Amino acid sequence: MTAGGIALAELAARLGAEPAAGSTVITRLARLDEAGPEALSFLPSAHYRPLLGASRAGGVLVTASCAAECVPGTALVVKDPVLACALAAHWLPVTAPGHCAAAFCDGGHRPSRIAGDAEVHRSAVVGCGVTIGSGSRIEPGAVVGPDVRIGDYCRIGPHAVLGAGVKLGNRVAVGAGATIGKEGFTLVRHGRQWLRIPSFAAACLDDDVELGAQCTVDRGVMEATRLRRGVKLDNQVHVGHGADVGADTVIAAGTRIGGEARIGAACLIGGGVVIREGLAIADAVVITGGSHVIRPLREPGRSYSSGWPARPSRSWWRVVSRLGKLGEKS
Repeated sequence: MTAGGIALAELAARLGAEPAAGSTVITRLARLDEAGPEALSFLPSAHYRPLLGASRAGGVLVTASCAAECVPGTALVVKDPVLACALAAHWLPVTAPGHCAAAFCDGGHRPSRIAGDAEVHRSAVVGCGVTIGSGSRIEPGAVVGPDVRIGDYCRIGPHAVLGAGVKLGNRVAVGAGATIGKEGFTLVRHGRQWLRIPSFAAACLDDDVELGAQCTVDRGVMEATRLRRGVKLDNQVHVGHGADVGADTVIAAGTRIGGEARIGAACLIGGGVVIREGLAIADAVVITGGSHVIRPLREPGRSYSSGWPARPSRSWWRVVSRLGKLGEKS
């Protein structure tokens, strides 16, 4: 251990990686395309393999099959680069959106990049490096994290939270108590423990997006979570890490969208729908309330439903009993 960082060779030993040469000191974790010589990065999947040769990272966690594609002297060969990254996060700070030395400005003074006609309530908290556009309004108790960009004529509702590095377009409305840019629920198993995989990317809302009260939009692990132009979310919708919701899609209350799902444009999604992680849904699809989507929906313009309509309890339990008996016979 050295002042302000960890020697690459020591880090390799801690992670059980093949020893690294040289005297490089590592001070942070970062994505492959953002890492500098002082940073440790990792290859999360084959999708990012083309970035290896151009990465400036001082060390890269990779499997043996990819080591030759790294810049000489930077490869740290491990069995599972994602798990190794989660372990390294215990010892190194993560360079994620909004990384800065001081999260919030001292003294409550307005940063210089707030437009003169924007309104920021005196009880709101505004971070360093924030940009707030013309005519925008930050309401009581809202928290705007460092390096957030808010466009023109936006409204950030009471007690809403915008995490570091969030980007909002113009005319975006964020409801009371909503949270944008929280760390994703991304975990990897290590023995009997669960370790968190760092979220390196941001959350971005394009022009004319509206979020109801208490919605949650996680930030992405490697690629930004994005709500495209004109998306409307009802109350208490949850959009998982790295998901992409297409333009003019409307989502009713209580729906949950898994991480890295791809929702098409102009979809109508009812209340209480569950969309599994990583699924793709075509444009103009209708999903009725209470449905549970576990497979891709690839045909544009189709309507999909699942679940059982409510019926008298005695009748419902008779149906369940019959289904159970059929399952026992099969």
